[in-house]
Amino acid sequence: MWAVRLVAIGAASWTGSFGSVMFMHYYVPLSWRGWISTFFLTIFIFVALYEWRQKIKKQKVLLKE
Repeated sequence: MWAVRLVAIGAASWTGSFGSVMFMHYYVPLSWRGWISTFFLTIFIFVALYEWRQKIKKQKVLLKE
């Protein structure tokens, strides 16, 4: 699961970096920029929520023992 988190964080940081801004400015049409950012942000949020749920499940199991 750490690999997925690493990819999501990498993608999110890449979309916010200067290089991607330049790339999108010159090569990606305006309408696509919003979709690409939304896509990466959605993946990042889903991964974060999944890990949060897993953490809560682990805590519940520990409390039962």
